[in-house]
Amino acid sequence: MDQLAIVLKVPHVFPSVLDRYLCKGFDYSRDGQVDSVRGAFFMIRREVIDRIGGLDERYFVWFEEVDYCKQVKGAGWKVMYAPAGNCIDYVGKSFSQVPRGKTQRYFRSSMLKYFRKWHPFWQYLVLAAAWPFGMLITLAFNAAGMKGRVKT
Repeated sequence: MDQLAIVLKVPHVFPSVLDRYLCKGFDYSRDGQVDSVRGAFFMIRREVIDRIGGLDERYFVWFEEVDYCKQVKGAGWKVMYAPAGNCIDYVGKSFSQVPRGKTQRYFRSSMLKYFRKWHPFWQYLVLAAAWPFGMLITLAFNAAGMKGRVKT
């Protein structure tokens, strides 16, 4: 479970543990079928919106596009990455103005909503229970001078 590794900060010690999750081997110069796309920029066919609706508004931020792509695939369509479409994404610029603890709460809230909706209840419980341990690990890393994020 990749999200459990994220919550418990495993990539800070073993950076390659999320290579598959982060699509490290993906060729971004070619079209390809993917599990989900980033919410910063994606195009949706009108017929898809007509059939399954828009994004789930219960997510404030994060996981709404993952949720949507899961619904799209469940309805029989493919989710595709196409390098021909371009936009400029200033990754993290808006959130750089938000206190780190608050962004963590947003992420936690959305992640747990997603898991409650799509995964077995026990996985939701494991993630919810692991969160305080992840916060303790973060405090320990910060105290040891290991601040920052894992490069994705």
